[in-house]
Amino acid sequence: TYPITQWQQLSLINHLQQSEPDAVQIRPWLSSDNDTVVEFALRLVTIYKCHELYNEVIACLEHTSPMVRLQALQASKEIYEETTLPTLLHHFGNATKEEQLAILDILPEVGAGAGEISFLTSLLHYKDESIRYRAMQLIQKISPSWSSQVLLQVKDNPSFTSILPLLQKQAV
Repeated sequence: TYPITQWQQLSLINHLQQSEPDAVQIRPWLSSDNDTVVEFALRLVTIYKCHELYNEVIACLEHTSPMVRLQALQASKEIYEETTLPTLLHHFGNATKEEQLAILDILPEVGAGAGEISFLTSLLHYKDESIRYRAMQLIQKISPSWSSQVLLQVKDNPSFTSILPLLQKQAV
């Protein structure tokens, strides 16, 4: 029930690399009462790409520890399935700001495309500037033609004053 330090986790990972743990060994750790054990198990899922633990990883998105949820997001990126994208979009509204930014970073890697433009466009009215900025970056990446229309629409919006020059620079 003691926390596992970062150093201990690195040492364990180094030791485990000699025998490559499998999903059967990792699965019980994902439901541990010790948050650092769950976080460590999620790192192992990420490293060893244990696709058979997908459901357990997604369940960790509801964990009480923010660090576990962030690690679960990283693991979901590595072992994503077709349900990952809608799951992340569903989780976005209840996520912390750090988790929301992580989700936005993960979206292109789990198949975000033109179908997510309306979700990303809705984030342009979000209260947090970093979320608005990241959403606009994704729109530019996914659909450059749509992003130029959006840039025209937000150019007079005071909430975009500080980030608009950066976005326009990236669009060029």
